[in-house]
Amino acid sequence: MGTWPDRLSWDEDALRQRAARPGDRDVVDALSDYRVVEAFDSTSLLEVRLTTGRQGQIRVQAQLRGHPLVGDRRYGG
Repeated sequence: MGTWPDRLSWDEDALRQRAARPGDRDVVDALSDYRVVEAFDSTSLLEVRLTTGRQGQIRVQAQLRGHPLVGDRRYGG
């Protein structure tokens, strides 16, 4: 179990959320609680519960930690 606390902002060029940078306007807090349901060799099944609801929040928060969602073309890299 754990919590993902982030500050996000909208990247107009990429048209997606990203980690906020100093000087960004319209920064929003993003908070999610998660737990690992089952771990496999190269991936894990997570249960994620949003405390806040931002566009693409789970996707960007997982990607920020180096664990993009399987099949996610926008935030998966």
